[in-house]
Amino acid sequence: MMMLTAVDVILRYFFDRPITGSYEITSFMMVIVMGAGLGMCQMDRGHITVDIVTQFLPRRLVAGFNVFHDLASLVFLALMTWQTFVHFTTLYKANTLTVSLPIPHWPFAFILGVGLVFYFVVYVKDWFEDTGMVIGGAR
Repeated sequence: MMMLTAVDVILRYFFDRPITGSYEITSFMMVIVMGAGLGMCQMDRGHITVDIVTQFLPRRLVAGFNVFHDLASLVFLALMTWQTFVHFTTLYKANTLTVSLPIPHWPFAFILGVGLVFYFVVYVKDWFEDTGMVIGGAR
């Protein structure tokens, strides 16, 4: 993505010949990266957290907080996933294409939806782990 954007800027600035459709291609590449990366990042619990207060609390209590956080995230992700597939269905039926290149939008909405499903599944796993930590005390 960076290379495409850099070449597009150089060609536009120096030669007044930008790469046709570079914005659309970069946008679609970003959707693929985001759709695939969210679940993987959550598997590593690599998302940014602010633990100024929780770092001093017992692990079991932090796991209790995480149970509520995971439930709220699951509700949000379920709504987001559902709406992504609603949007995918709309795009598929309309068969909309990009402006510069004849690329349909719907495959990328589907890819994002599948990525959100995987993200949801990983959050369900985390919820079970955190609940087990609260109940059993071991992780």
